[in-house]
Amino acid sequence: MNVELIAEFFNQFGIYAFIISITVSILIAISGIIPSFFVTAANILVFGPINGFVISWLGETIGALIAFYIYRFGLKKRAKLLGNKYSLINKLVESKGIYAGLLVFQGRLLPFIPSGFVTAGASVSQISPMQFTIWTALGKVPSLFLESVAAFDLINIHTNYLRFSVTTTLIIFSHLFYRYLIKKK
Repeated sequence: MNVELIAEFFNQFGIYAFIISITVSILIAISGIIPSFFVTAANILVFGPINGFVISWLGETIGALIAFYIYRFGLKKRAKLLGNKYSLINKLVESKGIYAGLLVFQGRLLPFIPSGFVTAGASVSQISPMQFTIWTALGKVPSLFLESVAAFDLINIHTNYLRFSVTTTLIIFSHLFYRYLIKKK
């Protein structure tokens, strides 16, 4: 996907661009498998780093809540099958209360677990929609921050190549470390 193309699309809507961006983020969250990086990068390009981050965070949080309801009432049987792919999701499916919230938070922190899997797992757990929204909103902050920094640095690679390299390296090492821990268990 081309970030500039998405940014141009948003810009066509003028002052309503943020609504279009949030709508696109909601559709991505409902799909459950499309990465949101390109929308975040376009948001950074169109709205600037801070407003772009906030708009991405709102879109992903609202999208996760809408997907949560859709999955809870429409895809319950399919969502239970995801527990076999990630142990965190399996634990989430079987959890309730604060423990379920902490697992949602943990799943949101890890950028390599697809967001839709966390949402689907939560939808068949006993977590309330309010708890799900709070833990999702909190968990999205660090991962979206990293995504926003990487997007901003990629857009401005000529001046931010060092920070982009460090951020990318941290993301890769955290992914490898996570894989190592999974294999160790």
